[in-house]
Amino acid sequence: MLVATYNIQRGRGIDLTRDLDRTIELLASIDAEIVGLQEVVEEPGGPRGDQPRLIAESLGMSHVFQPARRLGRGHYGVALLSRSPIASSAGIDLSIPRREPRAAVHARIGTAEVFVCHFGLGPAERSQQVSRLRAVLRAAGPRRVVMGDFNEPGHGPVARTLEAELGPRDLVLSHPALLPLFALDRIYSDAAVHGLRAHHTSVARVASDHLPVVAEIAAA
Repeated sequence: MLVATYNIQRGRGIDLTRDLDRTIELLASIDAEIVGLQEVVEEPGGPRGDQPRLIAESLGMSHVFQPARRLGRGHYGVALLSRSPIASSAGIDLSIPRREPRAAVHARIGTAEVFVCHFGLGPAERSQQVSRLRAVLRAAGPRRVVMGDFNEPGHGPVARTLEAELGPRDLVLSHPALLPLFALDRIYSDAAVHGLRAHHTSVARVASDHLPVVAEIAAA
């Protein structure tokens, strides 16, 4: 099962152009079965449009969107896209008082429990968020897949906590897209993970300030 996580920066690239078609082209070239998106805007009738629906429909995928906060005429948050039916989904509130609201989405897809996350910018904030996430992970079934933008530059407390729950994992540099220095975007699973990599293409280096991160998750 090929999975990908991607912070699309509201569809706006490092060239300051909002171009959702470019984002869709990039995701189509990856051709993942499950995609986690961060910094997605659901704004029907607004200038940014209903991004999760437009991306999912263009790729022929189902989707769920989890808002974290209001933005313009709509909401800003995370989304999960899947080629297979999404059996169930629920939001996880990762918001910490006096910090920017954050959210994750948890969905069951076949035999997999999939989590798409967007953590905060502060170390103390992230420590609370990963503890909250770990509590949900412990209650989930086997074959858990956790992906997202964790905003942790290297192998810190977030990585150690998720590895304690799901097993050790390599990190790949994904930010900034033009010259990656930090491993902000990650994929974890208690199933075997193969081919973990950042997706480097000319389009990917411009379409967002993050590169997509891709991996193959074993069947069981």
